[in-house]
Amino acid sequence: MKLKRSLEEAVCILLILAKEEGDNAVKSYWISQQLGVSDSYLKNDIT
Repeated sequence: MKLKRSLEEAVCILLILAKEEGDNAVKSYWISQQLGVSDSYLKNDIT
């Protein structure tokens, strides 16, 4: 089964957020760096 890239990215984002301890905010630019995508793409993709 082939997954869409956006679904794969969403799962990765959920894993990043789940791994974060405490009430620390995770910045979108940090997530975009981890995924290797631009920050503007990430913001457009999740809205």
